[in-house]
Amino acid sequence: MERQSFFEAWRDRIGLIAHSFLRRAGLRPLRFHDSRGGRVVFVPHCALNQNARVAGAAERTAAVDELIQGLVARGIGIVQMPCPELLILGLDRAHLSIRDAVQTAKSQTQLRRLASEVADQIEQYRSCGVNVLGILGKNGSPTCGVEQTWEEGIVPGTGLFIERLRQELDARRLPVNLAGYCDSSPEHALRTVDRWLKETRKKTITLLGPYDTIRRSSPIFREEQLMKIAVASQNRHTITEHAGRCRKFWIYETSEDAVMRKELLELPKEQSFHESSPHAPHPLDDVQVLIAGNMGTGLLGRLEAKGIRAIVTPETDPDRAVAAYLDGSLVIGTSCAHDHDEESEDQHACHCGE
Repeated sequence: MERQSFFEAWRDRIGLIAHSFLRRAGLRPLRFHDSRGGRVVFVPHCALNQNARVAGAAERTAAVDELIQGLVARGIGIVQMPCPELLILGLDRAHLSIRDAVQTAKSQTQLRRLASEVADQIEQYRSCGVNVLGILGKNGSPTCGVEQTWEEGIVPGTGLFIERLRQELDARRLPVNLAGYCDSSPEHALRTVDRWLKETRKKTITLLGPYDTIRRSSPIFREEQLMKIAVASQNRHTITEHAGRCRKFWIYETSEDAVMRKELLELPKEQSFHESSPHAPHPLDDVQVLIAGNMGTGLLGRLEAKGIRAIVTPETDPDRAVAAYLDGSLVIGTSCAHDHDEESEDQHACHCGE
C-alpha cells in the first residue's frame, strides 16, 4: 500500500477540522439534487393554524397569509412547530393561568420532549445540508415568545417553550437564529428572514472560501458535490431566450447561497439540445438547475426526465439570475406554448445569438 506523504496526511487532517467546523456552522452542501430550495424557517404552530390559539386571541381566519406567502416567494420551506399550549393544556384554556399551568413537573416533561423533537428536526435538516435559517417565535405568547411574553399582559421576556428549546439547542451546540414577531406585523418577520439570508451568504463565503482548495483535494470531501446551475448564454453576456439551439452555457458551482466557481461550457452543434438525442448522455447531465429565457415543452420534459430543474425567467443577466435563484428572489416566467425543439431551422425565430 502506498504511504501518505507528510503533506497529504496534514492536508487530510486540516480537511477534517474544516469539514467539522463547516458542518457545525450548518454550511454543508445540500445532499439532494432535486427541486428543493435547501432552506427552511421554523414557525410557531399558529402562523399556519390560527384555530390553535387561546380563545379571543386569534387575529386571522386561518393563517398569517403575508408571512407564509412571503416565505414561499423566497423559496424557503416552512416547518411548523408544535403548539405546546394546545398539546399540554388543550384548546379550551382561556380560564387558566398558562404560565403557572405549564410550570408543573408533568408539563415541564412534555415541554422538554417537544423541544427535543424540534431540535431533532433541526439536526436532521442540517446533517443533509438544508440551511435552517432560523426560528420565528410568537411575541406576546407565554410559551412561544422570543423578545416578549405574557404575564397578566405583554412583558419583556422569553416564553417557556422557547426558553426550553434554546437550552436544548445550546446543549447540542446547535447555533440557530431566533426572533419574535407579531401577527399584526408579518413584514417585520420577513425583514428578519431577509437579514438571515444575507448573513448566511456572507458566512458561506467567509468560512468556505479559505478551505475550498482543501475541500477539493481531500478525500474527506470527495463525496460531497456542489450544486451546479447552468445558464444558457449564446453571446456570453445575456441569457438566451431559449435553450434548444444554444451551445454556450455558463456553469456555476454553488455551495449554500454562494457561487464558488463559474466557467463557460461550449458545445459542438451536434450536442445542442435541438440536435442531440434526449436519451443519450449529455455534457449538461450533471447540473441540477438550467436557467433560460424560454424553452419548449420538449426540452422541459427532457430536463425533467433527467432530474434537472428547468427555469424560465425574464431576467437577462446570468450573474444576477443565479444570485436571485440562490436567495429565492428570481422572477419565474412561463415557457412558450409551442415547442422550439421541434422547429426547423427556417422556423426558428428566437434570439439565442446564433
